[in-house]
Amino acid sequence: MNNNVNGTNCPKYLVRGQGLVEYIALTALVAVVCIGTVKVFGSKVTRQLNSVSNKFDQTIRKGLNTKVANPDPFRDDQD
Repeated sequence: MNNNVNGTNCPKYLVRGQGLVEYIALTALVAVVCIGTVKVFGSKVTRQLNSVSNKFDQTIRKGLNTKVANPDPFRDDQD
């Protein structure tokens, strides 16, 4: 039984190990890029989300303070 891969003298377990190391290196690279992106754009995104949240709150509060003229036209027992 031949343990070599693709006609090389490299055993299968070394090829699997190489794949694992490549996977770990790629995962680490993605993590570093994500952390860098959050560091660069984090404060800007936070400000935008706070702005949207505040605008949403204002809209909801404004909507809660207005009286609906006829919310359900099919009901007769409305005030």
